[in-house]
Amino acid sequence: MNIDVLSLKILVDELNSLIANQRIDKIYQINDTDLLINIRINNKQSQLFISTNSNLPRINLTNKKYDTLLKATNFCMLLRKHIQGGKITNLEIFNNDRIIKIVIKSKNEMMDVTNFYLYVELMGRYSNVVLVNDKNIVIDAIKRIGFEDSDIRYIFPGVEYSYQPMTKKSILDSDFINNYFENNKTIDEIKENITGINKYALNLIVNSKNQLKTINDYINCFNSDIYYPCIQYDKNDKPINYSYVDDINYKCIKYDSFNEAIDEFYNIQSNLESIKNLKTKTSTLLNKLEKRNTRRILDSETKIKESSNYIEYKNNGDLILTYSYLIKPRDEYLECFDYYTEQQTKIKLDINLSPSKNAEKFFNTYQKKKRTLEKNKELLTQELDENNYYNSVKNLLSLDNDYDSILEIYEELQKLDCHTQNNKSKKQEEIKSKPLHITEEDVDIYVGKNSIQNDYVSFKIGDKEDMWFHVKSGHGSHVIAKGNINEQIILKCAQFAAKYSSEFNSNKVEVVYCLRKNVKKIPNSKFGNVIYTNYKTIVVSPLDI
Repeated sequence: MNIDVLSLKILVDELNSLIANQRIDKIYQINDTDLLINIRINNKQSQLFISTNSNLPRINLTNKKYDTLLKATNFCMLLRKHIQGGKITNLEIFNNDRIIKIVIKSKNEMMDVTNFYLYVELMGRYSNVVLVNDKNIVIDAIKRIGFEDSDIRYIFPGVEYSYQPMTKKSILDSDFINNYFENNKTIDEIKENITGINKYALNLIVNSKNQLKTINDYINCFNSDIYYPCIQYDKNDKPINYSYVDDINYKCIKYDSFNEAIDEFYNIQSNLESIKNLKTKTSTLLNKLEKRNTRRILDSETKIKESSNYIEYKNNGDLILTYSYLIKPRDEYLECFDYYTEQQTKIKLDINLSPSKNAEKFFNTYQKKKRTLEKNKELLTQELDENNYYNSVKNLLSLDNDYDSILEIYEELQKLDCHTQNNKSKKQEEIKSKPLHITEEDVDIYVGKNSIQNDYVSFKIGDKEDMWFHVKSGHGSHVIAKGNINEQIILKCAQFAAKYSSEFNSNKVEVVYCLRKNVKKIPNSKFGNVIYTNYKTIVVSPLDI
């Protein structure tokens, strides 16, 4: 989500009240797109976070801890050289656009105090941070724009700083706004002629009695009676926007400052983006492994089919030895009575071999085909087991929204991709994320969210007398209940097992439950694959949770 100009104006008003006339202490770079500037505010360390990430560009004060690059980039070194130790004198919206101009008073190479300008451009994929000297010459930028990148503007050391012209009027263009809103406008008219306002604030403006007054109130709302820094949530409690005013159309959670609201909102969005990207990465790897395993299954089935007639070669060998007296030198076939099938048969011979050598050849083929059949039946069992495992992972991945848990799935799949599954240590894998833990009527309920957690829940957390739950048909979580278990707890645990399973969309789901001592691991099988005995069945609806 890109910040709009109106929100940026209010953010700049707040930042001016907090960091204007404060000194820059340290400057760090987090990655290719993000910077962290430490500023001392009233003798306390604060962090100004600047991101030019195309999906989540922003600037705000933050308390979040970030891992910074061990080796500073050239741009970071230039920032340290020119503005580290300098004083921020002012922040302002530049050209009524999504550009913040930070004025910093610092010493130049001649040790003279002069102004440097840090332009923070928050424009989606065109976002940038540009350091400019007092003569408006670019010192450098976090993203250089060369002649081959643009026909409109260039950003690299030595060129004059320029900005991209706007195609519409800005909401902060007071002369235009005062004339344009002499009469109230429709939402389409505003969208067609004005930029710099998000759809949530736009709806409030359009529905107000005096649109011009509402706009001016919003522009100057910092520290006014209507100032209400908050995050807006939809009916599903999903954060959809940060705002500087209250909106009765949404659930709004207030924060002490607009910086804090923006920081929290983008942290949530960043986490969701990270989870989405990791899920995509994991799904891609899972699909790759599934396709590879499908090819192996087809290969094993083909070899099993080709080797299923192995017994015929043994029979032919026996027949050649039995009727060897009928075979003359350089005979191409042996025609004889087959006492196995009780029919006449015709066996092709190698004219260069004796009857005994021909029989030996058939016996060798018989042994080879028999070994191939046995080996591929064993492989097919493993491959089908692996296919079930992938289906289970796919199901758990669709239900899981915890980053650490998804990361465990990804790392587990990586090991399979590196062909290390057959060389695994017998030592239990270290679990990085925690299974879902719920307490119900003094009973502890644990729900595994991936195959490693399933293994951990069933055989590390679960004791012999604890109750174990799993969907009867399909893939899903292992659930353990520890404590005094009654019918209500059994129902609740069964609902959890149904909810976190491949049957979660069904109205009625069969769930099995038994004592944990009746659950056994399948030898040499993947994590979470078990067999169970002495179980009972309950039918529940996962939608009841």
